[in-house]
Amino acid sequence: MINHNKHKIKLLMVLLTASLNTTFFSQTTELDSLNQILKTSIHDSTRINVLVSLSEICEINDILSYGEAAIKLAETNLKKIPTPSAELKYLYLKGMATSFNNCGYAYKIIGKTSLALEYHLKGLKIHEEIKNEKGTAGALLNIGNIYNDRGYNDEALKYFRKSLEIQKRINDKSGIGYSLLNIAVLLFHQGDIPGSLINYHACLKVQEEISDSSSIAHTLKFIGEVYLDQNDLTKAVEYYTRAETIFLRIQDKQGISELLAYFGQIYLLQKKVDKALEQFNKSLQLMESIQDFNGIANANNSIGLIYFNRSDYKIALECFKKSLEIYEKIQSKQGTAYALINVSKAFFQLGETSESLRFAERGLKLSSELGYPDNIKGAADLIKHIYVKQKKPGKALEAFDLFIRMSDRLNNENNLKAARKLHFKYEWEKREAKIKSEQDKKDALTKKEQQVQELIKLFMISGFALVLLFSIIMLNRFLIINKQKLIIEEQKTSVDLAYNQLHEKNKEILSSINYALKIQNTLITSEKYINNSLERLNKNDN
Repeated sequence: MINHNKHKIKLLMVLLTASLNTTFFSQTTELDSLNQILKTSIHDSTRINVLVSLSEICEINDILSYGEAAIKLAETNLKKIPTPSAELKYLYLKGMATSFNNCGYAYKIIGKTSLALEYHLKGLKIHEEIKNEKGTAGALLNIGNIYNDRGYNDEALKYFRKSLEIQKRINDKSGIGYSLLNIAVLLFHQGDIPGSLINYHACLKVQEEISDSSSIAHTLKFIGEVYLDQNDLTKAVEYYTRAETIFLRIQDKQGISELLAYFGQIYLLQKKVDKALEQFNKSLQLMESIQDFNGIANANNSIGLIYFNRSDYKIALECFKKSLEIYEKIQSKQGTAYALINVSKAFFQLGETSESLRFAERGLKLSSELGYPDNIKGAADLIKHIYVKQKKPGKALEAFDLFIRMSDRLNNENNLKAARKLHFKYEWEKREAKIKSEQDKKDALTKKEQQVQELIKLFMISGFALVLLFSIIMLNRFLIINKQKLIIEEQKTSVDLAYNQLHEKNKEILSSINYALKIQNTLITSEKYINNSLERLNKNDN
């Protein structure tokens, strides 16, 4: 039975941020604008900045042309100006270092990992020289990525952790997310599931803080891979679906193509082979459109496995050969080892034992170099059957002996892995239980706080209602008082008017009386005259 080469998680590479900030344009507008600046600019410092920026927003195929041009221009200026100013020297060196990093990224994508490592190491040296910590952290991360691809896991982890340390120091949240993600992926492949998930979720938290949709989607995809590995298909589908929603929204073809392959894996596990094949073919088409060679090789290998299990060995062989050719081109030793054995098995089923033996021996040699006992076991078993068919019992026995030794080794390793897996599972469940307990306490506290808030809210509403009621009463009272005041004022006005009218009438009456008195006084003899007359009469009588 052919070993299924899992669609392996790819560690992320980091393109360093350009020194010229052009985020306010769309990508097409940026390219046009920057190319126009490049044509018209007369200052080499500006041209270097523009070339660096172009290498970071262009298609993968154009990265090398822009990046190499920036490196050459910076080198020329550093040689041409014997003693440039500190500021100008820093600009040239930073442009050169960033371009080395971007070219290294491009070489990695097209499968030239030796050149990629060389360029990243050059970039790292310059970044350290000019004390550019962000650039240093990015270069360390990319170097770790390459070491991981080559199977040097401990070395890769060392570079990832160095990068993380710097990024935390300078509070580069985007960089922190990348480093945590790479560490999580590496721990996953080492079988440390709890450690992997802890780093994944820490990474996801940072990415959500800075609203990095693309990175969030990739992290969700990787968490889905962990659950797929644990055969928790429900959880795997949940995370893949969340990732798919984001990839579709941001139109990330690579992300979509990788998810198609993962959904293909799930359909295979569910025995839905036709649906699985459909997903792998869709993934292959997308991978080819964006020239993701590792993804193309993985898709061809997965499609070949389906045809092999259907006993359609000719089509399976074609797929395995395509896969092998690409793995060799991009210098993926792990992929090459798997593909060699798959090609060998297809040839064996087609009855071509000589070709089968040739590929099986190559696969055995490479697997031995890499230390892959599972591959060695598969190759040894295949070689044994070939020698039996060729009637070479001695060589068949040697191959069988190797098969037994690898089986024993795998049994021991599997037992250790099973024990470690149980330990990790226990630790993870214990951690989950602790987190759940803490969350329950937080929920209880939150519920209590909510109840207090509800009481406060109720009191506030009641208080407001009382104030409103009092205000209505006061308003009503105010209106009544105003009305009464108006009535009193009206009455006062009436009384004042009546008083004035009476006063005028009295004045008229008094005037009439006074006039009558004057007339009367005029007509009547005065009192003095009468008294004088009486006195005179009295005298006469005497």
